[in-house]
Amino acid sequence: MDAEEERIKTIRRMIREAYLALPGEEEEQLAREVTGLLENVEILAALDVEEGPPPPALEPSELRADEVQPSLPVDDALANAPESHDDFVAVPKVLAPEEKGDSE
Repeated sequence: MDAEEERIKTIRRMIREAYLALPGEEEEQLAREVTGLLENVEILAALDVEEGPPPPALEPSELRADEVQPSLPVDDALANAPESHDDFVAVPKVLAPEEKGDSE
């Protein structure tokens, strides 16, 4: 049994032990996806990241300075809002409805 088959077998065992009920094709797909992720993690773990400077894209000197810039006027920002109240977009409550018998 090669390493990939061994990983798939281990992942299938983990799925069963987690009491996940997946159809066969979904279990197979999940096992292959997780195997791919684990392979990528192994590749990254093998990289020597201790030597050398950070990549040029991460150099702080290339970042622009934070500067205050004008923002969108409130009237323009609220132009397409379905409802507004005191310069804010009004949205409906998203809390769960109260159970019967709850005091108010």
